[in-house]
Amino acid sequence: MIAFINGRIPVLWLVGLLALLAMGVLPAAATPPWVVRTWQSDEGLPDNTVVGIEQTPDGFLWVATKTGLLRFDGVRFQPFPVTAPGASLGVIKAFGIKALLADRRGRLWVAKDYGVVLCVDQGVTTLVVGPEIAASGDGGERLLVLDAEGAVWVCYSGGVVLRIRDGQVRSFTEADGLPGSSACQLTMDGTGQLWFAQADWVGVFREGRFRPLAQQSFQRITGAHGADGIWGYRNRQVWKLAEGGPPVKLGTLPDDMPEVAPTAMREDRAGCLWLGTLKAGLIRFDPDGGVTAPLPQQTILTVQEDREGNLWAGTRGGGLSRLKPRVVELLTTGSAAQFEPVQSLCQDTDGILWAVVWPEGRLMRRAGQAWSTLSPEGGWAIFPSECVAADPRGGVYIGTGDAGLLHWQGGAVTETLDTTNGLATNHVGALLVTASGEVWIGSRGGADVVQCWKGGQLRTFQMPPSSGSAMALATDAAGDLWVATYGCRLLRVHGEVVTDETAATLAGVQRRHRRRIERLEMLRATERERARIARDLHGEIGGSLTKIGKLAAGLPDPAVAETTREVVLAMDQVVWTVNPRNDTLDSLATYLVHHTEEFLRPAGIACELDIPLILPDVMLASDVRHNLFLATKEALNNAVKHGSPRRVWLGLTVDGGLLTLTVRDDGCGFSPATTAAGADGLGNMRNRLASIGGELHIISAPGQGTAITLQVSLNPTKPS
Repeated sequence: MIAFINGRIPVLWLVGLLALLAMGVLPAAATPPWVVRTWQSDEGLPDNTVVGIEQTPDGFLWVATKTGLLRFDGVRFQPFPVTAPGASLGVIKAFGIKALLADRRGRLWVAKDYGVVLCVDQGVTTLVVGPEIAASGDGGERLLVLDAEGAVWVCYSGGVVLRIRDGQVRSFTEADGLPGSSACQLTMDGTGQLWFAQADWVGVFREGRFRPLAQQSFQRITGAHGADGIWGYRNRQVWKLAEGGPPVKLGTLPDDMPEVAPTAMREDRAGCLWLGTLKAGLIRFDPDGGVTAPLPQQTILTVQEDREGNLWAGTRGGGLSRLKPRVVELLTTGSAAQFEPVQSLCQDTDGILWAVVWPEGRLMRRAGQAWSTLSPEGGWAIFPSECVAADPRGGVYIGTGDAGLLHWQGGAVTETLDTTNGLATNHVGALLVTASGEVWIGSRGGADVVQCWKGGQLRTFQMPPSSGSAMALATDAAGDLWVATYGCRLLRVHGEVVTDETAATLAGVQRRHRRRIERLEMLRATERERARIARDLHGEIGGSLTKIGKLAAGLPDPAVAETTREVVLAMDQVVWTVNPRNDTLDSLATYLVHHTEEFLRPAGIACELDIPLILPDVMLASDVRHNLFLATKEALNNAVKHGSPRRVWLGLTVDGGLLTLTVRDDGCGFSPATTAAGADGLGNMRNRLASIGGELHIISAPGQGTAITLQVSLNPTKPS
């Protein structure tokens, strides 16, 4: 009943899909390319107005409503109290939340009423901007933006623009290049360039000043991913603007959609632009200019994309909505209320879909968006059809109920194979066409055989007694044919020999399944134990060490406090390594950035980072993370201790599955050829990289600085 596309075993999942279609349980209406799921107060939200959505490096989603901050793991919302020390704590805690931002270090920045900005770092909340600093410029709306250097920018509707960097708050005005005093918008593009839009101007922030570039009036802007420039919305149209070029229009709202007031804007990884509006809901602009409205008639306050490509929208009164991309597109062969059962499906070399509909055996084709039934008027007068398979030379082979096998191309039958020229029966129930042009045929009607037709020659293979007729055919990587029969047999054709592989295959599947379950259970148990150890270290030992550090601060010998601080830092590294939530490339990058900044700051050494804003979603084993971190730490330590640099660069790239970490400095350098291989930890670094299948490269010369490169494959070859 089922013809396998290209005949490969790995496409067996298609059986499930075809069976689902055959059940007729899915609606025939066209389905959108996403699935919408909404959470409201009855599932844990404190209220249904969501003003901020962010994802931290540990993978958790943080949701800010008007009245509270919550951590969301995809199932449950966990309230997180935002409290800060100080006399005004009670008042500030009561302020409503206006915006939310997560930085690369996992810190949360919370903007509240009256211009207040709080920083939440590892559960500790600090008041960064008090109401006395920005209240004069706070008219309601505010915007939080992160720049390439890790600074946080705050824009108020009254025109005040603040930058928070290294704990210092600075205000920017017209004296710093801003073209006016009205509300300012900020965004960062894919190259790390900070852009602004204010009054009727757009421009960039460069060398400490705002520099207007073009007189453009945009109601809302957002950075372009993976490229320089911004997207801007104005007067029902979306435009792209890059430095040094004219604006390019992406799309226009349909005529039947009224003018909208934009509230949020974001480009997703597929290049689609999402526009949140005050009354018209969420609107998507496709790269080809198409416009859709997946969440109509809602007020959208914030839009965010997570690492899996899901889009999240916070609404006013409608809760939190997730738009998850559909993996499978469902097609219907007709206009009926239910899908018609499909028993065979293929796509020919021209991209046309062919389907045999059960039980009538109608043969249908889909060119473009429309399905049509082959009929006598179109040159096809044979019913019923049983199966269809694409010919790599062009056209399709069609197995019929009583007319044998036919080849159809160009609107006509070009070849026929039936009992008069060697076919076992005229009832063909299974078909497979290989890339080399072999046509495998499973006949019904009492003939328990499979046949192979190629080059005008027909070979016949007798199946074991009681096998039944062939139901499905597939080939494996070795070129052997596999036959599933109505007698519940799994047969293999190797050369000229047919063997019954049912028992051996099922036993092998059961063994592999059992081993896989055992491995998964062991992995889960290990991850649970790692998580428990991390919690215990952080909660019990960490708390005790923090208390010791406070007590040691009052002792006359500062070495005690310093030693305690070093132990706390070392324990933090152990907790990070052990915690399974950190087994990702993104977590490694975030932790390296945090460590580099914290390590270089006390030494007064400038730090420059070259880390991609968007990293591939790659899992890293804990030993890989641990060794890469320690090797990077050693490289930084060597640079500071022996190189006396003024500046250190940390870079990370991913190219073709190869991860490259680079630590470069402008220090005194050295001669690798005359330095002992194990000196200054170089031997340890090489050993660490070798233990995870990586490589260490050193480029240095006296007076020319040093570059240490660590390389490891993200897809290592498994040991045999």
